[in-house]
Amino acid sequence: MRPVYFAAARRTPIGKLHGSLSNVRPDDLAATVLRGLLADVQALDPARIDDVYWGAANQFGEDNRNVARMSVLLAGLPDTVPGATFNRLCGSGMEAVIIAARTIAADEADVVVAGGSDSMSRAPTNPSCERSIPTTHASAGDSPNPRMADLHGVLSMGETAEDVATRHGIPRDQQDTFALRSHQRAAAHRAGAFDAELLPVERADGVTVTADECIRENTSPQRLASLKPVFRADGTVTAGNASPMNDGAAALLLVSEQALADLDLDTAEINEAFAAQALACLQDLRIDPDQVNPDGGAIALGHPLGCPGSADRFRSRQIFVRAFSHASPDSSPAVGSPHLLRPGTNTSWRRRESRSRSTVAMV
Repeated sequence: MRPVYFAAARRTPIGKLHGSLSNVRPDDLAATVLRGLLADVQALDPARIDDVYWGAANQFGEDNRNVARMSVLLAGLPDTVPGATFNRLCGSGMEAVIIAARTIAADEADVVVAGGSDSMSRAPTNPSCERSIPTTHASAGDSPNPRMADLHGVLSMGETAEDVATRHGIPRDQQDTFALRSHQRAAAHRAGAFDAELLPVERADGVTVTADECIRENTSPQRLASLKPVFRADGTVTAGNASPMNDGAAALLLVSEQALADLDLDTAEINEAFAAQALACLQDLRIDPDQVNPDGGAIALGHPLGCPGSADRFRSRQIFVRAFSHASPDSSPAVGSPHLLRPGTNTSWRRRESRSRSTVAMV
């Protein structure tokens, strides 16, 4: 199995239902993020992309007919670049990333783009969509096999959340506390911290969308507690402790070690657990040490275990690093912590002209 690296990551702002991105088609959202992602890695010839794996949960309406391939063409990539769309519902984008990583690890590809997109505002199965159709089980848009109700039940995701809360004994106040913390953390990072990953979306009417719409800076325990349950009269799931319906797209560039070495980028960042480890990684990746950590690294700044590279630089992308890092008997010891990331390079590339940072991590 070959090591796999995340070389770049971009996403659109996340729009609320019928919000700023509601007049943008889901395939156009996907095309926008594909173009933006590749613009960050100018050393990569788009013709080198072996495949584009894309997650989409609706796939009924404007994102039908293999939205991955449609988005590749809409983005202006060479028509030799293929695309495949995957549906694991809420896990569709993650599934696309997993399959991309497996493909490279199995030596079947060197460069793969993976991501996902959906527009709940424009989904035909959304009853509030102007192009919607009825969402009864008998409709063309939502027609599970009638036998499923008897075999396993046909619950909405909100009802499923109620079942999970009951089964695991998770009370309402605990759910509200978790939701409040999520908003507080997102609000704290909103002022510039997401700039490196956000890709502005220009709408057909000339308006440019630059910010996430659903972060509630002013929410409070009292406000959350005042909300009524949505799915069951005596339930605990509310609009405040559940995720909203949204529009958006995100993409990651995954590459093999050889492809990574071919990307002649300007500077890199690597977590400095030990100088010996950092230098060994740079030697393996053929990176000039003078190009690394222009603002200093963990040897100088500190190294909280379990937070390799520091949370302010890697944030959510560290989730991918932890999820996919694996051990190799031929690799140098870990970078982040000897047990959490083994082995990982925790390297992020950035171009001097943009100063934008994106994670490159061995998976």
